[in-house]
Amino acid sequence: MNISNQAAKTKSGNIQQTTILNVNDSPLSKTKIYDLLKIIESADISQNTSYSLELPSSISEKLIYNNAMSYKMIFNDYSSELNDFSQVIEEFENSESIVLKVNHIFLRNADYTSKGEIKASSDGDKQLDKVKEKLASIIKSDYRCQENYYDEQIESFIYTLMLYCVEKCKILINPNEMSNKNDFT
Repeated sequence: MNISNQAAKTKSGNIQQTTILNVNDSPLSKTKIYDLLKIIESADISQNTSYSLELPSSISEKLIYNNAMSYKMIFNDYSSELNDFSQVIEEFENSESIVLKVNHIFLRNADYTSKGEIKASSDGDKQLDKVKEKLASIIKSDYRCQENYYDEQIESFIYTLMLYCVEKCKILINPNEMSNKNDFT
């Protein structure tokens, strides 16, 4: 926690005192990222899924294609956290199971065609909000999280995890997958 005081003179000549309280004065540490990943890892979520062989689209392309424009701006705010996050999760023993669990949360909220195939949502922001809410519920209900994290740290972790999963094509539809499906139908 960081507290600073500032004084400024107003137009009328009065001195106005301002106190700034900054409870989140440092980015999410690698230790906290690791600890929060352990919580997701231990969550009871099915892990059966397959990987695509299609080339990934850029994060921006995926967000546009999936109609998730507000998340395009949100993820931009958390992109600076992605490097540290990637280092921690890639060294994490069961990182694949964490990504698959997040994928399953997304799949439960995805839109599907009448043939049961996943399709781009008309409101990708709403889908991602549901993923965020489920991840927040998992983390906040875990005893390891009760008093160790500020809400801002949890939110930062969740957005960065979601961004990582979008990058790895485990959340949202990869536009390249859909264009190649259309080539063969």
